[in-house]
This record gives sequence, C-alpha cells and structure tokens, in this order.
Amino acid sequence: MILVVSPNLAVDQTVHVNHLVVGQVHRSKSPRREPGGKGVNVARVLSTLELPCLLTGFVGGAHGHLISEGLKREKIPFTPCPMRNESRTCYLFVDDERLQQTVINEPGPNVDAGEVAALVAAFQRQLPACKWVVFSGSLPPGVPAGLYGELIAVAHAAGRRTLVDCSGSALRPAAQARPFLLKINHAEAESLVERPVENVDQAAKAATYLQSHYAPLVMITLGAAGAVLASDDDKYLFIPPTIQARNTVGSGDATLAGLVAGLIQGLPIEELGKLATAAGAANALHGGGHCTKGEIEEFRTRVQCRRMNGQE
Repeated sequence: MILVVSPNLAVDQTVHVNHLVVGQVHRSKSPRREPGGKGVNVARVLSTLELPCLLTGFVGGAHGHLISEGLKREKIPFTPCPMRNESRTCYLFVDDERLQQTVINEPGPNVDAGEVAALVAAFQRQLPACKWVVFSGSLPPGVPAGLYGELIAVAHAAGRRTLVDCSGSALRPAAQARPFLLKINHAEAESLVERPVENVDQAAKAATYLQSHYAPLVMITLGAAGAVLASDDDKYLFIPPTIQARNTVGSGDATLAGLVAGLIQGLPIEELGKLATAAGAANALHGGGHCTKGEIEEFRTRVQCRRMNGQE
C-alpha cells in the first residue's frame, strides 16, 4: 500500500475557452469541477497503474464534501482530515487555440493546531499498513513548515520509504529529513541549490549536489526538455516523446506516480526514469492526473535516455 499525504487538497475548476484574452469577456465550454491538488493527481495515476494507494488530507465545508464524494466516485481510497474552514479552489483556464494553460491557485484555508495534530494522528494510524509514503503538494496556512520533515522522520523510524514533491517553505525541511527520493522542478531545485537551473547541464549539476546532500535518488524535471535523474552511481537525462500537449497541469505529479510504480517494481534506473517520464507525458494529453495505462506504456517505448555521468 502507498500512503499519499497531501494536506492542501482542492476543488479543481477547469474552464476551456477558444482564445483567452486578458480584459475581455469569454464564453466557456466544457467546464469541469473535480477533486484536485497534487496528491489527488498522484493517486489518480497510481490507480491507473493498478497500484493500491490511500490518500489523506484536509477537507472542509461544501468543497470538502465535493472532494470526498468525487474521490469516492473515482474509487480512490481516501481518509479525510476534517477542518472547520472551506477547502480551497484552484482555477485552470485552458486556451484551446494556443494549447496554453493559466492557473490560479488559492493558498488554502487556515488550519489550526488541533487540526494539524489530528492529521498527524491519522498518519500514525495509517502508516503500519503502508510500505511507501508520498508527500505531495503545498502546506495550507497554519501548518508548520517542518511538518513533512517530522512525518518523514516518523516514517523512516518505522522502516518506510518516503518520496517528496513539494515547494515553498515546506521544501527545505522536507529535503533535510533525507527522503528516499526527491522529485522537484527546476524552480524548486534553484531554491535549494541557490543558483540557476535553467537547462539540462545546470540540472545535472544541481541533481548531483542534491543527491549528495539530501536524498539517495533525485529527479529534476524540466518540462518538455526532459528530466534528470541522479543516484549514487548513475545520472541520466530522459527526454519525453514529442506530443501535442493539451493540458500539462499535473504532469509532475504523474511523473512522481511513475517513480513510485517503478521503485515498487524494482526497475533499474534507466527503466525507472522512462516510466516516470512517460507518465508525465501521458498526463499532458488530458491534465489533472487523467491518462490511461496504455498511453503510459506506449510513451514509455518512445522516451529517450542518455547517460550523463561525468557532468559535474
């Protein structure tokens, strides 16, 4: 079982328009409201890959009810942590003509100390049944920046392997807790190494640094340019197949789900990176963690892999 900890869950509101122009009135088409947040995207892809997972996070108000009911319909196991305030909404505006996305994420509701303690208690109850723990997404206001780091320490003491994909104030404490795998994008890598990570060569150097200081496995994603994956012995660049991306929101989360799946299967690093990169590319066809196992398998055969050892 894989435990996915994602405190800052949301209702994702997706709106498609033909051509988005700032300052003008638009008529939307194909509106969609569904459970969202990075952890939801991870859980969706894990479910697609037929891996058992359990999602946990804060929910509150009418939005929290929508999240819980939506996950139930999708048959994604979910342990809600109730809070008194309303769950947030994240807005995605998709320009169908230019295939561009504009995202506006609410920061999330204020969470009090008692609600944080309840989440920690739920985590401790769920941990014995899970061998892998994924920490995914931002922390809502009121949650201590070191929460992920504290929970990682608890998981390690119980002999569980941990994977992290987060940003903001939560990132450095989580990395310092030395998770088994750290998956971040180039901007998040810049915040840890405190230097630019704008291209493949810079990402390779940053991955080597992060791997030696924070986690045995580090992946830095660079969007369509690919991803660098570093371990103690190897470093590889993975380049996704060329596709017509329709919605890239959630591709990093799908990549993380692919990494979990590959680690559980015991794949060598070359195949691990191919599976993760393929999952991210498959998500870009639909967005929000929506893709099929067949799409992932097809793209997996088309991912390019290049060894980068020696690039320091």
